Amino acid sequence: MNSILLKFPPHLFSKLIIVSVTLLCFPLLAKQSPLEHYFDSKLVHLNELLIKNNQSLKNDSESLKSFVNTEILPLWSSETTLKALLGTKKWNKIPNPKQIQLIEAFNQTLHRYVKEGMKFYSNQKFSFVSIKLSKTGKRGYLTILIDPEILPSINITFKMTKIEENWKLYDVFVAGISYVKMKKLEIGRIYSENGADAVLEHLKSKNITSMDRKSK
Repeated sequence: MNSILLKFPPHLFSKLIIVSVTLLCFPLLAKQSPLEHYFDSKLVHLNELLIKNNQSLKNDSESLKSFVNTEILPLWSSETTLKALLGTKKWNKIPNPKQIQLIEAFNQTLHRYVKEGMKFYSNQKFSFVSIKLSKTGKRGYLTILIDPEILPSINITFKMTKIEENWKLYDVFVAGISYVKMKKLEIGRIYSENGADAVLEHLKSKNITSMDRKSK
């Protein structure tokens, strides 16, 4: 065997190694499902946008608003988040026009969260880790890696659900703590005591208070 390898011209031998490694890696790449590829590609796209537009997203409110509307909101289901916060039965009792107002208010909450998060952005890289689906294939968990330049990297996990043919995120776990679980008691209490209007005013007041702090 060694004598056969020795007869290979160096340039052909190096090409053989490259081809072999490529063929070995190809099955690993091919194992990525369409859903995994979708979120992997989306994270690559978001990384590119954030790095390229870092300063404008931090300093220009209209640029940030456009970024959230076009890149973040299509990935998230505010309706599903609100259902999880209130419970499906309570949500279904709310009149449709009021549901629409609540969804819009929570969309504005997402705008606020992204705005606050951008203050701490310094070219952190977001990478796809894994997706785990339920047995029914209608719910799942998306895990990503946030890799800062200095601090240790951390995993963030999102809950997601399939709405028609699209997958939407609706909850996030940071350090094992669920956003929905953290807010559920407060939102549920407000609803039980004063109804959907009070929940709407609560969401709006949080967003307005944040804007007031920035303007001062």
